[in-house]
Amino acid sequence: MGQRPFLVLADYPARRGVAVLRYDDRGAAASTGDFSAATTFDFALDATAALD
Repeated sequence: MGQRPFLVLADYPARRGVAVLRYDDRGAAASTGDFSAATTFDFALDATAALD
């Protein structure tokens, strides 16, 4: 239906001066990797890389 709920959720604090970090899941859009084969450790590494 064209709704982007995570955009809406991120937009609200961002418009109020709060930093918001959004990134693609593994294998989605421009991200590489295989989401179905990823482990919790892999997702933690993704979050760390996004912060770096």
